[in-house]
Formats: sequence, C-alpha cells, structure tokens
Amino acid sequence: SPMVDARVQEDTYIIGPGDVLDLKLFDVPELSGPLEVLNDGSVSLPLVGPVRLSGLTIQQASLWTRELLSTELLRPELQLRVVAPRPIRVSVVGAVERPGLYSLSVSETTQTEGGPALSISGLPTVVDAIQKAGGITQQANLRVVQLQRRLPGTPAQFKRTQLNLLDLVLEGDQ
Repeated sequence: SPMVDARVQEDTYIIGPGDVLDLKLFDVPELSGPLEVLNDGSVSLPLVGPVRLSGLTIQQASLWTRELLSTELLRPELQLRVVAPRPIRVSVVGAVERPGLYSLSVSETTQTEGGPALSISGLPTVVDAIQKAGGITQQANLRVVQLQRRLPGTPAQFKRTQLNLLDLVLEGDQ
C-alpha cells in the first residue's frame, strides 16, 4: 500500500536484516532488482558484491550505493527503496495483560480477548503492540507510556519518548 511506502521511505526508517530493498538503476535497468538484507546486514550489490547496509537510513544507503557503483559505472543514477519491511520485534512491559516479546509485521490480524479481530496494515504502532500484548490492565496509566528505541551501533544507546495515549483515546490524536 502507498501509505506503508511513504512512511517506510521517510528518513527515520533504519535498514536491517530481513528487509527487502529494490534497487533501480536508470541507465542500466538490467542490473536493477530486489536486494535482500541478509542476517549479517549485507546485500549483494551488482558489480560490487556484498555491502553492509544494515543500520543506515534509506538516504544514507542510497548515497553509499551510488558511491560504490561510481567506481564501475559512469553515472550511477539510482533509486533505492524498501519494498518489504522486516517484522519489528518489540517488548511490551508494564500494565498489559501479557507482557513479553512480540513480532509485529506490516500486515497482520490481532485479536484481544472477546474483542473484534483487527487487521493492521502499515507500519505497526504503539497501540498495535499493546493490542498484541492483550490490551491494558486496570492499573494502566495511559498518560505515561514510554517508547524506547535502540539506536544502531554499539554500545547500546536508546532514544526515548513519552506518550500520552489518553489523548489518542479521548481526542483521536494519532
């Protein structure tokens, strides 16, 4: 869906193992095609061989790919995009029915106890993760939900943000 596409192409998406990218080389279409990001974070680039793209944004990966191909091609005009994002692994802890580690993909169906089946399409959201963990408990404080994302690289560093999901429930503020 175009919606998934737009959000994945934003500069915030970080390439990782399991992603399928599409490389379009305008002057040499025969070298265009899908690039699968392997477990070691590399893709097999035409004319160049294995190249590590894991941990880069789409824009960084495009510049790096262009630079590598410029040793082989005169004017490597290219477009790199994500065609199949990998499932996202999240841990949901705190006041939810089933705390734990969950895998969320771009299209799936989730069901909470006795609730309707919901189909998710597009990049998974915080609410999708909470639903997958069985929903919130009576003790949950929706005003202070913390989202934490590991940044690429070592040692592990995290980007944290606090969300007020009550605004979402009361005002539909996405």
